[in-house]
Amino acid sequence: MLPPHRPEHGIDPLRYVVQVNRIAAIVGLVFFTGAVALCWWMFSPFVPPAIMHAWLWFSGLFLAIWLMLAVTFVVRRPDDSERVRLWSPIAVFIRITSNLVVLATIWLFLPHAPRDLQLVMTVFYVAHAATQLLAMPERGLINATGTAIVLGSIAMFHVVFGGAYSTSMAIFISAFGAVIVVLGMVEGRLIGNVMAERRRSDETTLRLEVALSAIAEERDAKTRFIAAASHDLGQPLQAGNLFFSQLLRAKDEKARSIAADGVRRAFESADQLLSHMLGFLRLESDAVAPQCTLVPVSSSIDRMVAQFRPAADRAGLSIRSVSTSIIVLTDRTLLERALGNLLDNAIRHSGASRVLVGARLYETSAILWIIDDGSGISADAAERVFEDYFTGEPSRMQASSGFGLGLASVRRIAELLGGAAGLDPRWTKGAAFYVRLPRLHGSSNRQIARHKGE
Repeated sequence: MLPPHRPEHGIDPLRYVVQVNRIAAIVGLVFFTGAVALCWWMFSPFVPPAIMHAWLWFSGLFLAIWLMLAVTFVVRRPDDSERVRLWSPIAVFIRITSNLVVLATIWLFLPHAPRDLQLVMTVFYVAHAATQLLAMPERGLINATGTAIVLGSIAMFHVVFGGAYSTSMAIFISAFGAVIVVLGMVEGRLIGNVMAERRRSDETTLRLEVALSAIAEERDAKTRFIAAASHDLGQPLQAGNLFFSQLLRAKDEKARSIAADGVRRAFESADQLLSHMLGFLRLESDAVAPQCTLVPVSSSIDRMVAQFRPAADRAGLSIRSVSTSIIVLTDRTLLERALGNLLDNAIRHSGASRVLVGARLYETSAILWIIDDGSGISADAAERVFEDYFTGEPSRMQASSGFGLGLASVRRIAELLGGAAGLDPRWTKGAAFYVRLPRLHGSSNRQIARHKGE
């Protein structure tokens, strides 16, 4: 696994935004509370009591809501998803409401205040607008709108109510506001771009981690496969060597016959293992091209059942096939290899007493079934049973566990033939494997004859 992404220089922009927002929420609450108290103290002698009381009630309710939300935020410690989904809109609500409180002081308090207090509050309003850039740098549009409204209102107030240097002050405030708005929009756009690039970088890193994990898992699986192949191939070769030594030392015909039969069986087993591995590797490298012909499904099923019946008898298992008249356009050799792998899997690993092989025609496909009454497969293993090099569960392992290639080969063959292989989860009394192939549409005598002619 790769280490978490860290910027090479400077501070992480996402962490910077989160930390600034947290600090701004706390500092903003303290500052706004002090500002409300200061406004009450400075304007009480001049503002009518009814206006002041209404403003105080509204401001107090807003501060109480803000404090409750701040405490909730600290206690919950929301993740990134909740912060974007829930707390970001709440922050917007706080910003808009605080601007409404400020606007109320401009139009309700300043007309009643003396000129020197109006000038002091003008400085306060300009400073308040500038701090919005730091409070929520990623909210460029909201910051710009709030700044434009507050500074536009104070400039308009000086124009409407007049006074010394009112026009010059209104021009200065408007120009300063325009600069603040532009800076806020640019900063918000830059922060947004940085955050978007960071998200894309994190997504790319995550995909790379997943890909590297899959590569590492496949590498480990192939390493286990090579080790298992070396071990399993070594067994029949060693047995063949022992039987060959016995053959050389045998003094009578019966002993030589037994030893020769042992040599034959050992090399047949080695040949079967090599054929199995080479067939899978050819499928994996896309070196197999299907040679499709009209194939009666019943004949292929009967042939594979007959081939595996001796092995089933030795395992104490009975195989029964159901006759069918289905004909498919496919590669007979590949189809029978897939059926053989499924039968071999049932004989070796199912622990069943009976296996049923049959086929059924559906609307768009023909499905060949291999159903056993064995121990079944867990849900977790069922999701991986067709993966390359997956060797199954210990509860289903017999004396020979194999390489985890049999069912993987079935999947690859089915896909090569334009179909799919799977395990039906509805079957709970063992396991029901299937190979689905495209059906020969309208399998009439005319169409079959046409395919034969081709």
